[in-house]
Amino acid sequence: MGLWGLPLGLGWLGVLWGFFWVKAAPSLNWRTALGFLFILSHLQNGWVFYALLKGGDWPLWQGYPLFLSLLVFTYALLGLFLWVLTSFGGTKARVFLFPLCYYAFVWLRSEGLGLVGVGPIGSEPWVSLFGPALPLVGARFADFLLISASLLLAWGILASKGRQRAWGLGLGLLAWLYTLGLFAKLPTQGEPVVLLVMPWSGVLGDSPSNEAVVKDYLSRFPKEPRLILLPESALPKGAEMGRDLEQLQSALAPGQAILVGGDRQELGGDQFVNYNALYYLTPGPFDFSLYKKQFLVPFAEYKPSWAEALGLPYLIPRSAPYRIGVPVFFNYAGVTFGPGICFEQYREAWYRDREASVQFYSFSSREFLFSPMGKGVLAQAGRVMARQSYKPVVKVVNGGLSGVVERPGQDLGRWVPKILAGEVEVRPVAEVSPYYRSGLYWTPLLVVGISFGLLATFRKKRE
Repeated sequence: MGLWGLPLGLGWLGVLWGFFWVKAAPSLNWRTALGFLFILSHLQNGWVFYALLKGGDWPLWQGYPLFLSLLVFTYALLGLFLWVLTSFGGTKARVFLFPLCYYAFVWLRSEGLGLVGVGPIGSEPWVSLFGPALPLVGARFADFLLISASLLLAWGILASKGRQRAWGLGLGLLAWLYTLGLFAKLPTQGEPVVLLVMPWSGVLGDSPSNEAVVKDYLSRFPKEPRLILLPESALPKGAEMGRDLEQLQSALAPGQAILVGGDRQELGGDQFVNYNALYYLTPGPFDFSLYKKQFLVPFAEYKPSWAEALGLPYLIPRSAPYRIGVPVFFNYAGVTFGPGICFEQYREAWYRDREASVQFYSFSSREFLFSPMGKGVLAQAGRVMARQSYKPVVKVVNGGLSGVVERPGQDLGRWVPKILAGEVEVRPVAEVSPYYRSGLYWTPLLVVGISFGLLATFRKKRE
């Protein structure tokens, strides 16, 4: 029961997991730690399994080993941390160093070891209470403080000694995180830019032909100056070789531009290579600019080197993996924005490469591959990453929620369903949030200091 709430991802119910961890800590061994690890990995990333099966059109016998290998790899580091705690540490070490282990695991995973999940701060009511602090400290540090507070409050109820200290420190961490948000200032905003977020219409279903999608877009183009945002993979492969891009560009009115996703093929050596790309079109002679996806999804878009070593690629039907692109920025109406695709919107490294160069972000995605639970997780993660930045974040999604991601203190628009096109207004921001300016570097040091400080506070006094 306690595992179900980890890591506070189900609102107030998530507080329960801390009580079970404190209760189990004295008798915890490596077997129970591995069982805990296995359940945790499925709770956090189980929704990805559905997308792997549906997106890759894989049978169950083929998809589950791939999914399981992904879980084992991305959670192996956390398993190592838990093994160290259960083998060499006492009860207090297992309780008060767990948040440090979890922080290190999430930090390394977000730097490229696997898919990025959503932490405690992503769900209600945590995001409402502590979201304003994210531009100062970031989501990972907020997660660390929330998990630490949960364990301290549980210790204050279950332990025989140190109850008052545990309650005081637990409530103090929560109050500190909340108070930080009160001092977070709103950035200076520029003049509004009106965007048209245009998923394909619901009458086409979840997986219409690309030709039908292009015709649907052309029938709904506006006449006013707009940046028209279309979803990921709306165009067929090699779209520039046909008439799709030319038709879209020829329909542009003065002052308009289009950003549309499609698979691109280029000749690399003696074979064609694939890119998950975005095409940027403006009025005038036929031409386009390209953004090629920088962070790819393991198995679905490329074969990880560790999977190659284990022989897992032989189970993967995709024969032409995608290649990696580099950061590219586009300009509309004198405003520079950073385009991104799918899971890139949940990668801190992606934002870090762009924060000082752009004034808002635009993400194209397709979420009809995900279950309702998966779409909810993605929406939570999107809110968290948007709040770490001062800049507006816009999403255009097929099969999910499109619009401007909610951020505190600004009325940026609303989500629109896939059957509609929606106009949203963003106010560009040039400032970089304190977290991306310096918090990425000092928060790990603070995590280590707090962790060992708590352990020292509750250590046994020597006679």
